[in-house]
Amino acid sequence: MKKNIICLSLSALIATPLLASSALQKGFYAGVSVGGSSLGGKRSDQHVSAGPPVTTFQLSQNKSMKDTSERGEIFVGYFRPFLNNTLGASVEGTYGFTRLRDLVRTDLGLLGGVAGTFIDETLEVSRSFGASVRVGPIIKQKHFLAGILGFETARFSRNHADGIGKEFINTSKTITGFQYGLS
Repeated sequence: MKKNIICLSLSALIATPLLASSALQKGFYAGVSVGGSSLGGKRSDQHVSAGPPVTTFQLSQNKSMKDTSERGEIFVGYFRPFLNNTLGASVEGTYGFTRLRDLVRTDLGLLGGVAGTFIDETLEVSRSFGASVRVGPIIKQKHFLAGILGFETARFSRNHADGIGKEFINTSKTITGFQYGLS
């Protein structure tokens, strides 16, 4: 299953030494950001019943996924200027939370779509953890323009429910991907 998660955030620094004076200084910082997330890609899902007899059938094949949601993030880090305050680097850890969902509803072809004759397959991500390194120039002793390289780990939950909302399978999987961009 291929998944893409895109995050767009606006950040607010809290109690940061970077804003303590007109020049950037080394030190710890913390903050929160709010913005949005998007889930996209393709998914293929298979249902396997416990039986007897064991039954397998395809719920979806290369189905397009698309969802957007608000996103919040808490971050902490450490910034250090070097080379006479012309370059800077920071190391940052994050905890993000969102509510991205993709639902597949499959009609089992029984009783013409009456409740209990179809299966809902939901893929959901609600939280993530990450770490990144930012390196770049310090402009006019006030601005830090940086390239970002890091990773983010998200927990995807997958559950089956019958047509009347009764859940009968719930699994989770942790997936790790790379972060890259500009700050």
